[in-house]
Amino acid sequence: MAARKDPPFCAASPAVLHALNTGILCDGLRPVDIDIDDPALALRVRNVALEMLGDTIIRTRANSGRCLLTYRAVYGSPRKRVLTGCLGKIEILGHGQQFVALGIHPTGVDLRWIPVPPQEMAIDNLPAVTEKQITEFFRAVGPLIEAVPPGEEQQHNGQDHVSGEPQADPLRIAAALSDIPNDGPADWEGWNKVGMAVWRATGGSQAGWEAFNAWSARNSTYDPQETRERWDHYTHSPPTAIGAGTIFHMADAAKSPIGMFGRSNAGRHTSRRGTPRSGGDEQPETPRGWAQPLDFFADTEAAAPELRAEHLPPALWPFVQDASARMGVDPTSVAMACLVSCASVMTDDWSIQPKRFDTTWTENPRLWAAIVGDPSILKTPVIAACTKPIDRLDAEARQVHQDEMRAYQAALDDSNPRARRPSRRARRWHVTSLKAPSSRRCLKSYGMITRRCKRHRPRRCCLGTTR
Repeated sequence: MAARKDPPFCAASPAVLHALNTGILCDGLRPVDIDIDDPALALRVRNVALEMLGDTIIRTRANSGRCLLTYRAVYGSPRKRVLTGCLGKIEILGHGQQFVALGIHPTGVDLRWIPVPPQEMAIDNLPAVTEKQITEFFRAVGPLIEAVPPGEEQQHNGQDHVSGEPQADPLRIAAALSDIPNDGPADWEGWNKVGMAVWRATGGSQAGWEAFNAWSARNSTYDPQETRERWDHYTHSPPTAIGAGTIFHMADAAKSPIGMFGRSNAGRHTSRRGTPRSGGDEQPETPRGWAQPLDFFADTEAAAPELRAEHLPPALWPFVQDASARMGVDPTSVAMACLVSCASVMTDDWSIQPKRFDTTWTENPRLWAAIVGDPSILKTPVIAACTKPIDRLDAEARQVHQDEMRAYQAALDDSNPRARRPSRRARRWHVTSLKAPSSRRCLKSYGMITRRCKRHRPRRCCLGTTR
């Protein structure tokens, strides 16, 4: 996300001789990046893109069949989409990303554009594509690169919307919103959920804003300024796991006698700010102000909660923000790796008592976490960045241990009867297998952090602490 800073990271940083190329930010664009080594296959995929998405300017280079076709989004600024197969990968770049437009490729050849370079093409003249068109394109080229096309096993819902497709016609979104009630007590989480879903379903378009604003205005606690500020917030932190399907599901649940959680819809509401209150047939207030639980089985497109400063210790939040921005990764992955790393260096003197009146049950800080995602989303670099301070502690502890061992050996050589072998000081022991580590030697009162990347299953990285 460094390119989206003001000023951009590259403009505020010293020049780097090997990186003097010019990049283009992809906010509002949908560049099709064809990463296929076979020139003949890359050309076939390129021709399919031109036929289905329209003629556009193409970036090429002389020593490879790989290329990039530049399109723009019809609505808003969608996120990146990827189709990975055995014979290559096709990426649809999006919000927060960039591509090198002018300069020299690392292989030493110049980047070329057909028929004209991007500085000679107005952005409004680029062909506009919808997310539905991209999905159809993926389905067409999936067999060519031996990839499973999206939606292959998905069925259309009652509104003829493909499950998993984040966007839909703004008019259909507005119609679905009219079926979702918003006249009950304040529920900020529910209101924000609808806002995120509408923003992604409409690509943050003006039509989407008008639909969300009109729906918000139906509640007695409506605040025009706060509503506008919340909508603008989605532009800077766009939702990625919620969209049109959520809106259609909520509309269907509102019209059904039985809601999405298997309870009566009488008195149900989806309004804003605060927690639900009991009264009539409404749901009773959840103890201690907790939000109503989310049924992930019923709402498959439910968005993950947004990471906020209050979710982490104050000492970690600045690092999480900085590291995620510099690396261009999801801040939740950085936060999770930080928490596990911190737990690994805490002694058994720290513990929690889960039950208030049961002093016999305590737990020490032993955490396990897994970063799950597509290949090349920087799972391993995230873990390396968060465990770097522990690596330094390890190096310092090893150096102290080596010095003590030399003193101990010298005492033995002098036949000193009071010489005592020093204990090992390492805080962490790096193992390559979670089942049978080669060594588990460490101080009993300290933890051990284990790091393992599932290279035969490159969608998961594990991080954990044990004793």
